[in-house]
Amino acid sequence: MADKTVKQLAAASKTTTDNLKQQLVSAGLSARGDNDIVTDQEQEQLVAFLQQSHGQKNKSRISLKSKTTTTAKVTGTSGRAKNVNVEVRKKMVFDKPDPQKIAEELAAREQAAKAAAEKARIAAEKAAAEKAAKEQAQREAEARQQATLAAMRANTGASNGQKSAIESASVVVKKGSAATDAVVVKKPAKKTSTTSKPAAKKETDAQRRAREAEEQRLRDIEQENRRKAAEEAQQRTLEQMRQMASKYADNDVAATTVVRKDEPLAEGLVGAALEDSFEQERREIKRGSSGNTNRNRRRRRDDDGENEVRSRSRGLKSSQANRHKFEKPVDRIVHDVEIGESIIVSDLAQKMAIKAREVVKTLMKMGELVRENETIDQRLPPCWSRRWDIIRSW
Repeated sequence: MADKTVKQLAAASKTTTDNLKQQLVSAGLSARGDNDIVTDQEQEQLVAFLQQSHGQKNKSRISLKSKTTTTAKVTGTSGRAKNVNVEVRKKMVFDKPDPQKIAEELAAREQAAKAAAEKARIAAEKAAAEKAAKEQAQREAEARQQATLAAMRANTGASNGQKSAIESASVVVKKGSAATDAVVVKKPAKKTSTTSKPAAKKETDAQRRAREAEEQRLRDIEQENRRKAAEEAQQRTLEQMRQMASKYADNDVAATTVVRKDEPLAEGLVGAALEDSFEQERREIKRGSSGNTNRNRRRRRDDDGENEVRSRSRGLKSSQANRHKFEKPVDRIVHDVEIGESIIVSDLAQKMAIKAREVVKTLMKMGELVRENETIDQRLPPCWSRRWDIIRSW
């Protein structure tokens, strides 16, 4: 800061000269006039006094502001281009690091590093102790093993010494009676003892092979017995199933188809016409038509084989067959159906060789509301049996 007069300093600080003079006096400086000079040191003293009196602290943030102005061409609504000033303002804020926080962070990092080092040292010591314990246990086990082997060798040597002492004593006793005979007898005994070991070994191998062969034979016999038992059980099951099937076939309702050739041709034609009427009703049900329109009437007349055509010239009515169908002579097929006390609708339809919905439809026309899986009494089938030409045998 440069030296300034009281008036210039008041204008720079945006205050009045009287207020500035009062602040100078409060800061411990001498009274000044408007044109008196205030030095740089006095200005710093005044600023420090004002900061202390207002309780202002050092700012922990630093703000940097920048402003740039550019020009851009913009096309207006009239189609003309004009220049527009574009001002871009940027502001960046930096936080001053707090020395106390920095010291605390450094102390925390050092403490964490020390804790990690201590933990690693403890883990290393523990691993070394475990390794030493394992090595010590291994050495002790080896020492015990060596001691056991030495004891076994000592026992073996003692037993061999006892055997040799006993043999020598027996030789001495026998020498007293007949030394030459004892020597002659001893030598072949050793030979037989040496040759008997391989013989015993060969005999053991032969026994093992015989035992394995016997076990394989027993396993084969067991498998054969199991196979025979399974085949016998299967045969018994099949026989029981055949008996049950024959029993149910005798008791169940039998449905047979009998073709009779002695029926007149007219009945076959009537049956064909009846089937045609059923087919017509089925088509109408699928179409969902009410049968009241002229189109349905015309189709009904076409199905019946009659069509009334008005003559344009004479105005008379004449009927002619729209279809010329050759009725092929057919034989009448009669189904003999046996019905028990009750029967399911689907089973009855199957025995009659017709669709179940036809039976349900006929029952509904008769006033009986049933479904395909429901059971009906014996009194119902005779009521409509003539429609399908059923000959019933009760």
